[in-house]
Amino acid sequence: MLVRGRGGFAIEPLGPRELKGLPDPIEVHRVGWEPLRGMADLRGPAPYVGREFERSTLRERFTAANNGAGGLVLIAGEPGIGKTRLITEVCRDVAADPGATVLIGGCHDGEVRAFAPFVEALTDWVRETPTSQVSTVLGNEAATLARLVPPSTT
Repeated sequence: MLVRGRGGFAIEPLGPRELKGLPDPIEVHRVGWEPLRGMADLRGPAPYVGREFERSTLRERFTAANNGAGGLVLIAGEPGIGKTRLITEVCRDVAADPGATVLIGGCHDGEVRAFAPFVEALTDWVRETPTSQVSTVLGNEAATLARLVPPSTT
């Protein structure tokens, strides 16, 4: 009943069928369809909509940090509400700025390592950045921060 007359679905009655656990036979139908030609690939990420206030706030914090006023932003909430997607979208925007470097680290359920998000972020960055550039960027703090980064396994 939901698709009748919509979208070119072909509905073919197959007659009553005995279904396990049900006392009486049920009328069964086959719904035939073909995907629309020329549709965009639906397996990619959906367009990001909403969260304008949160995105604006995060962008303001990035601008402030870029101007020398560092800080910390905590993104918290129930599983599945879009925390990772929000951060991914903001980081994509920020990374487009000339000279911006985006480091990403997170807390994971059950993880008890000290400084875990910072270790994750620094480890990825250190392993992808030439040693001379790491020393230049980190300056006098390079040796201290290097102790957080686990030795490479490769």
